[in-house]
Amino acid sequence: MKNDPENTDFGLIGWFTKNPVAANLLMILVICAGLISALNISKNMFPLGDLDQISISAVYPGAAPVEVEKGVILPMEAALQGLKGIKKINSTAGRDIARINLEIESNEDIQEVMSQVENRIDGIVNFPDDLERPTVSRATMDEARWIMGIAVYGDMDERTRKILGQEMRDELLLLPEIKKIILWGTDPYEISIEVQEERLREYNLTLNEVAEVLRSSSLDLPAGMIRSQPDGTKLLLSDVATIRDGFAESNTLMRFDGKTAFNLGVFAVEDQDILTISNIVKQYIQDKRKTLPEGLQIAEFLDTSFHLRGRLNMMLENLALGAVLVAIVLGLFLNLHVAGWVMLGIPVSFLGAFWLMPVNPYPVDINVLSLFAFIMVLGIVVDDAIVIGESIFSEAKKEFKATSAATYTTSVATVISGAKKVATPSTIGVLTTMAAFAPILFVGGAAAPFFESIAVVVILCLLFSLIESKLILPAHLVGLQLGNPVKPRMAFIERWQKNISAGLS
Repeated sequence: MKNDPENTDFGLIGWFTKNPVAANLLMILVICAGLISALNISKNMFPLGDLDQISISAVYPGAAPVEVEKGVILPMEAALQGLKGIKKINSTAGRDIARINLEIESNEDIQEVMSQVENRIDGIVNFPDDLERPTVSRATMDEARWIMGIAVYGDMDERTRKILGQEMRDELLLLPEIKKIILWGTDPYEISIEVQEERLREYNLTLNEVAEVLRSSSLDLPAGMIRSQPDGTKLLLSDVATIRDGFAESNTLMRFDGKTAFNLGVFAVEDQDILTISNIVKQYIQDKRKTLPEGLQIAEFLDTSFHLRGRLNMMLENLALGAVLVAIVLGLFLNLHVAGWVMLGIPVSFLGAFWLMPVNPYPVDINVLSLFAFIMVLGIVVDDAIVIGESIFSEAKKEFKATSAATYTTSVATVISGAKKVATPSTIGVLTTMAAFAPILFVGGAAAPFFESIAVVVILCLLFSLIESKLILPAHLVGLQLGNPVKPRMAFIERWQKNISAGLS
């Protein structure tokens, strides 16, 4: 009656062992959900997350950096001085725009601080009239993430660079997967006006009068009409100035591979998959290479997906190698049947982690740090399954010897008994490892997403290793067959083990 499974209560382990259909359904659920999640989860170079920072920006059209500083930056800084929760204020005055970045104390409610910042900014009454309404938002790490660059280089003039660059930018933005492209290496269009002093004296005009007419005149007037003459004729801007329709003067020249070039930067926004976007852009480059004007070349550079693919391939290679080594070692010392099912614990644990990575209190995507965590935990997730499998195998061998039969098939009771013997210590061992990584989840600050990527993956992998080894593995080891006499290979291993044990004792 000792080994009668009907009279022995072993909780969840016993129930799943006696109901292999439930164990198989649980395994299929984890595998299918994990595969779906792994295919759809966001893939990025580095972890994404919100920062403990508030960003303020205001557009001031036509203003020089000095005007932006005096008219926008200084009034904002004065209004924000003394506001509780602000750790540091960093301001930048550029042409046409003002930017202020506020670092917030880690123990403050950033939403409440942001509300107070908005109230103080709205309370400023001495802003310039042309200033657009300032925007206040929480700074995030995923506003725009570099994916790769495209360089077009060769012998081309400024107008060719401008036209072709804009054309390629528009073509890329028409692709549904691409949301942000930045063009570099081309200057903005500019109409330059060189006023002739002697012509001003001839028409009794001053330079200020011409400048005022240019500000107030509609741009669709031919050549810019200045005024009407008493005889009805019109004085045109071209009568007193030389007009050139060209490009703004630039102090920089972009080159690639020693040739004149322009660059296109491809960025990801929100939760876009950089691997997918990278593949699309590379295909675009291949297609565009065929239609470029003669003498021009196109190339990619700084492709961040290259490093992410490298980590992903490394994880898959380590997963395969680890599974093979586990199968070989367990096949030599235990049983090929046991080795196969223990080996299954690695992909099940990983897929379980993929399943819950985006849907837990600390969401994590696939990035170089989370992939590093998978590689790091690879040698740990299988330990629990090895302990359970070895205990069941040892219990089966004892039963086999006790029966004195030529063959023996493990019963449900034998499997439950073997699993139960080591269930508590093996579970505690895994839980202590999980507890060691749990505090990393509470680091906080700007570095929090980096630590969470490691801790979440390790904890989820270990959690599913417990589920697989305690609830799925035992059900698969019911029916394990042992034969007598022992095969020569196994006999050699047994003699080797006995000699080692005798030597140690």
